[in-house]
Amino acid sequence: MKFKLIDEWRQAWKWASVRISAAGALLMVAAEVAGQTWLGLPEDVRASIPHADTIALVLFVIIPLARVLTKEKKDGE
Repeated sequence: MKFKLIDEWRQAWKWASVRISAAGALLMVAAEVAGQTWLGLPEDVRASIPHADTIALVLFVIIPLARVLTKEKKDGE
């Protein structure tokens, strides 16, 4: 069996399935790096950060929202 690129391979980055797969791979790597970094911190430092999981979740939700939302300008601004 021989594999060959499809004719539209240069447009593949536009396809939702490719973007979703790439985002999923990046999230998996980011989760692993964040987990290893967190576990690498001393216990007393980890204990001094209350609700760290909640803080991280809120940041992961707010940052993309802030990136895609815009503020409408009032007349005269």
